[in-house]
Amino acid sequence: MLQKALKEDFHEYMLQLGFQPEHRRGDVFPYRRIRDGSNDLVEVQFDKYERPRFVLNFGSVPADGIIDAYGRFVPAKNVCIAQLVQHGRLHAFPYSIIWFKPNTLLGFRSDEVAVNKVISHFIFQAEQVERWFRAGISGPNLRIYSDQWNAPGVRKKSMQERGVWPPEDWTEEDEKALRM
Repeated sequence: MLQKALKEDFHEYMLQLGFQPEHRRGDVFPYRRIRDGSNDLVEVQFDKYERPRFVLNFGSVPADGIIDAYGRFVPAKNVCIAQLVQHGRLHAFPYSIIWFKPNTLLGFRSDEVAVNKVISHFIFQAEQVERWFRAGISGPNLRIYSDQWNAPGVRKKSMQERGVWPPEDWTEEDEKALRM
């Protein structure tokens, strides 16, 4: 019920902002918008244990792509949030890490009412993400992360130092994509 409601209401909200849905990856529903020389990325991530809760991940990619942690060039259209050095997450409450979930506290609310309420709350809070994309302003429900393990070439250098470069599944295409 929760995923269905999100697909209907949040999907429409994302389309209004100019985002286009991409192919679903497991428990993640990704969206992308090409704007002003960058790609804005948004993912609705559901709980991997199938509990009724979700969170919103987001980030921005330069139009010319990135150099990934292995030193490969990745075009902007192929980058996902998990590859970004700087990315963010929208949480349900200010200054917390609590995911969005329907509140059926003591059975006082029906599942449908609880789901509709959490979706409305989610869409209202998602406006903070749009402000971050447009002006770089971080709202109280946003957490911005800097993942240095995703910095260009960091994993390659670490693997070289340990004598395990190239990785087992490394291909000729990967080698050709190196820019470092």
